[in-house]
This record gives sequence, structure tokens and C-alpha cells, in this order.
Amino acid sequence: MKFNLISKSSTKNLWNRHIVDSAQLIKSLPEGFNRFIDIGSGAGFPGLVLKILNSQLDGHLVESNTKKANFLSDTSKLLGLDLKIHNLRFENLKLPKDENKFILVSRAVSSLNKLIKISLPFFQTGSVALFHKGEKWKEEISEANKFWSFEFKAIKSLTNKDSRILFLKNVLIKNND
Repeated sequence: MKFNLISKSSTKNLWNRHIVDSAQLIKSLPEGFNRFIDIGSGAGFPGLVLKILNSQLDGHLVESNTKKANFLSDTSKLLGLDLKIHNLRFENLKLPKDENKFILVSRAVSSLNKLIKISLPFFQTGSVALFHKGEKWKEEISEANKFWSFEFKAIKSLTNKDSRILFLKNVLIKNND
């Protein structure tokens, strides 16, 4: 059975486009956090790469597409990685109450506004986020600021001078009365 994990156009530049782009998160992981959740993990970017680079991290890969989730499960076993694969939509992820402080990561999943909306229960328990954002990251910040209050730091991407990794914390719903 054959299916695409990445776009055909990005296969020529696999190393920079996917691996280095994912790996650059490792230097931005905040202290005091040892667990991450990769939202919409797809082909495992960035979650598989993070776990390969730091085997001490407790990783959760969330992917609603069953074929992709099976790929992630098979690949993590093949590589000897202890990862938890969740074959469901991120909005439906339920974790034990004692597991509440995570680094949320995502690449090419959704707008910042929607990522914040679906991640709010995790932000409310002290989680933070490192979200890859493309060239329109400033517009996404402006749009999200209409609905959410948050602290952020825009970290320049190593793979695209116009892209950023957004570190978010202290996310709250804005009261627009």
C-alpha cells in the first residue's frame, strides 16, 4: 500500500525542509518540561525527530489519519523509540490528570488561532507551545490576538528567513465585552 507522507515537491529538499526544520526545535525546548505532544504528526515531523535527538523526552504523536498513525507506530518501533501514538484528532485527546504540563508542537497543521483554540485545555494546565509558522506569521499573531491573550516569542527559523517558530505561554481567552 502506497500513500504520501510528504509532498512530492519537498522530497528533493528532504533534509532541510523536514529534518533540519524539525530538529531546530530542540534548542528552543524550555527548561522544566520533558514531555511533548506533536499535534497532527503526519510523517513524524517534528515529533519523531525530537525523540531521536533526545530519547529522554516523553513524546506523544497525535495523528487522526489511520495510515499515517500506523506508519508512526511502525517507524517508532523500528527505530526503538518509546513514543505514544494516538490515532485520533487532537481535540479528542484525553490524558491522565497527572500528565498536564507539555510542550505542544506542530508543523503545517492549522492557523495559530485554531491551534490555540484546540490547545486551550493544555494551556490552562501550564503547557507551552512551539508552533512552526510560515511567512504570514505576523498576520496569524494579529488574528489570534483578537480572541486570545498570550505571551510569545518569535524565533527565527533556520530553514526559511521569513518563517518563525512561535513560543507561546500564558494563553487566556480574551473577554471581549
